[in-house]
Amino acid sequence: MAASIQICEHVKPENLRTPKYNSSVYREDCTRCFDSIDDEGGLDVCLRCWNGGCTGRNDHSHDHYENFHHPLVLNIRRVRKVIERDEPPLKISKLAIEAETEADRYDNILTVRCLVCGQKELDKTDSRIAPVVDHIMTADAYAKKQEILAWQMDLEPCEHVNKLVEGPVEKFPPLEEHCNNCDLKANLWLCLECGNLGCGRAQVGGADGNSHGMAHYEETGHGVAIKLGSLSEDRVPDIWCYTCNEDRIHNNIMAFLRNKGLNPAHRQSTEKSQIEMNIEQNFGGFNFSMTGGDGTESTPLFGPGLTGLRNLGNTCYFASILQCLFDMPSFQKRFNLPTNGKKKKPAQDLETQLRRMANGLLSGRYSKEDPDVEITEHSSGVRHQKGLAPVMLKHLIGKGHEEFSGMKQQDAQELMQYLLDKISRLKHPSELGGDPAQPMRFVMEQRLQCQECKRVRLKPMVQENVFINVPAEKLPLEDGEEKQKYKPYTLKECLDILTAPEEVEFRCTACPSRSFTKRELFKTFPQVLVVVARKYVTNNFTGQSEKVEVPVIVGDETFGMDDSYFSKGLQPGEEPLPEEAEAAPPQSAPEAAAPKPAPEPTEPAFEPDPELLGTMLSFGFEEGHATRICYEIKNKGGVEAALAWAEDHANDADYTDSLEQVLAKKSVAAEPMEVRTTAGPSAKEQKQREKAEKEEQIDMFMMMLDGQITREQATKAIAKLGGADNAMNWIFSNGVENLDAELAKYPDAQPDADDAESSAEDEDSNGEEQQPAVGNLVPGSDERPALYQLQSIVCHKGPSINSGHYVAFIRKEVDREKIWVLFNDEKVVRAVDAEEMKKTAYVYFFTRESYGAALMDKNDSELLEMLNGVKTKLIAANRKLELELIVELTNVNRKLMDEIRRIRGSSPNPSESESGLDEPPETELSSSVMETELS
Repeated sequence: MAASIQICEHVKPENLRTPKYNSSVYREDCTRCFDSIDDEGGLDVCLRCWNGGCTGRNDHSHDHYENFHHPLVLNIRRVRKVIERDEPPLKISKLAIEAETEADRYDNILTVRCLVCGQKELDKTDSRIAPVVDHIMTADAYAKKQEILAWQMDLEPCEHVNKLVEGPVEKFPPLEEHCNNCDLKANLWLCLECGNLGCGRAQVGGADGNSHGMAHYEETGHGVAIKLGSLSEDRVPDIWCYTCNEDRIHNNIMAFLRNKGLNPAHRQSTEKSQIEMNIEQNFGGFNFSMTGGDGTESTPLFGPGLTGLRNLGNTCYFASILQCLFDMPSFQKRFNLPTNGKKKKPAQDLETQLRRMANGLLSGRYSKEDPDVEITEHSSGVRHQKGLAPVMLKHLIGKGHEEFSGMKQQDAQELMQYLLDKISRLKHPSELGGDPAQPMRFVMEQRLQCQECKRVRLKPMVQENVFINVPAEKLPLEDGEEKQKYKPYTLKECLDILTAPEEVEFRCTACPSRSFTKRELFKTFPQVLVVVARKYVTNNFTGQSEKVEVPVIVGDETFGMDDSYFSKGLQPGEEPLPEEAEAAPPQSAPEAAAPKPAPEPTEPAFEPDPELLGTMLSFGFEEGHATRICYEIKNKGGVEAALAWAEDHANDADYTDSLEQVLAKKSVAAEPMEVRTTAGPSAKEQKQREKAEKEEQIDMFMMMLDGQITREQATKAIAKLGGADNAMNWIFSNGVENLDAELAKYPDAQPDADDAESSAEDEDSNGEEQQPAVGNLVPGSDERPALYQLQSIVCHKGPSINSGHYVAFIRKEVDREKIWVLFNDEKVVRAVDAEEMKKTAYVYFFTRESYGAALMDKNDSELLEMLNGVKTKLIAANRKLELELIVELTNVNRKLMDEIRRIRGSSPNPSESESGLDEPPETELSSSVMETELS
């Protein structure tokens, strides 16, 4: 074996880098596809930047080298151990989580290779290589690291922890390093009030415990303890409040422990934290069955477009929305593309991760049975998929968002709206189909009409979904029933409620009346109509809204959106409601002498938190850089916030700048404070303010039209057609192609001197005119009727949209049959009771009939062959009809000539030459002629 170990000239310091505590190490999955360490070729982890690259068909590992010239990699191949179980797993309770490690379940085969020298095995014990390999294998993998941070974000301090940490401090007695009541040396919990060391509860399949920590709480009332084995300088320790029976956190816990005489810097964590064991329990475990009402097991499905998503812990809302969006042809066309290997950090690039997700869900490469599922007499006997873990994409979507960055259940509809907004901000080349959310967009028009003067105001609004409020009408309980049932409503009834007129109070700008009718109708119809069903009742005791299961009846057949849902705009004889009268500018008082500017207060010198600064220095940060990070987070949030800021801004151009450099740049870029007189804004200032407001109105107008008219057209339309709303209504009713002709009917207003000067400045600063975009003028289409068919649904069960469980149902073609498929996290099965689920759905996706045809895979050779066959038969049938018609006409012509001859035969002196008619052949055409022609 030693003879195969190679010496490589590329083993140099510049090609090796040891990861730190806050480094992202991608040692489980490829960052550009879902190939992993479980595949035959394993995963290559770059020893320079710790990127994970696959070695299979895509060979993203070698692609990474070609782009960034990092030659050395650690190949990790994971092999499952065979574990024999005679009994089913025990039920697990809180604080008694199985402490089975990855080493208990897998063997890792490690090889260090150089991609330049070829398939060489390098010496892992080399003093230059060994530390890097050790840190890579002991560091938290990216998926686990992100989940730990997400769980920590959901932890909160409580009054018991706050009172203790912020109160008077006394030193702990010397620690014995074992339970004060028994000899256990692991699973120890240190009382933060008196320093008692007691063992925890016994862990299923893990560490022993005699619950002496709990006994100490019951005896003394000391309710806050810290897990001794989780204590170290570079991680967040476990804090448990027995009074609340919950995990807790406190930013100043490290300083508190030092004051108590226990220095975390002198300790090394020896046990998994509760968060880590929670995560392992979420990822691991045994398969559970999914059965129909008759007890039969649902049939697992595998293949392209039938890939599940693993639940990372309350992420079913995220998985369900992804499944429905990537079922849309626009998302498939836009993102089912090769990833860009030139991205230095593909895991942190949203475009790359969306393409990675599209390939994972649609290719079918990962839609296969999970070999790790144990089939025993205690299990269901069915192997489902392992599922894709969308860790990288979820981190990017939730980054900086208070709700979506954590691990609590969230509203699927809110996630969809937030995700579409982030996706729309990406660059979308026209050759890739443009913005994939565009087919979901349409225009709703709000119509306000005064009941007194009958004037009308129309307000168009671009939307991506509609909300229907489903009435919650209780049905009488039958004998023996306990659960309340509600009257079902059809989708049409809900849409009728949405578009019905209602009485509102609104101040009329043309008369004294305040009585109005309001109605919202469709101005255009989208290609994909997304309907969100709101089903709430108010709890009479709490006053809070509660979700109820009101059935909404939706069939598989198409339904039409006709003129009854369409806004016809301003009708003949109707006058538009005038805009609000603009407030007169304040009158200027006599010019007063400008007061002297007050001296600018000097900002006190920033002092970093000594504890936080020391921790950052221990992680290897330079002092100037560490001080700057403390400044950026304002000394708040502790080490977790500091490391999060460092990771989020690692790609910034000024990332390594010290605090002094950052403050110097800010002082240079700062605008001088404007000194105003007490008389209010000057005439010039007022003019500038009005111009800015006008420019903002033009920007909004162009954005509503998706940039499909020039700024000059927008400016003239607003000025000549009576304001932005009236101009928008005219364009919707008459089309942008007729706009220039309409504007030419009005004389051009002469700009004043200030406007002319401003226009000249604008022309000098930007000589390029904005060109109108190519495509539809407004989202959607006004063609009617718009025929829709239900394509997918996100269903929710639970008392609140922020709890319970989400699944997705999607119509798929499986074995040339259209069926409903249930996507329940990683499990993908033939739906057992799709009709019942449709009634209790939360988000409906309907496809327009013309658009639904695009759901077919045009690259399917079998489909193309079938279509070509149908085409051939149609051509043959058409040819046969033509020949039959020729035969019929010919026979009619022959009979006509026979009749002419008979008449001539009875006429005096008939002359054949004078007839002017050609005689047909004596033979009659028959079916044999057609057969010859058809052949």
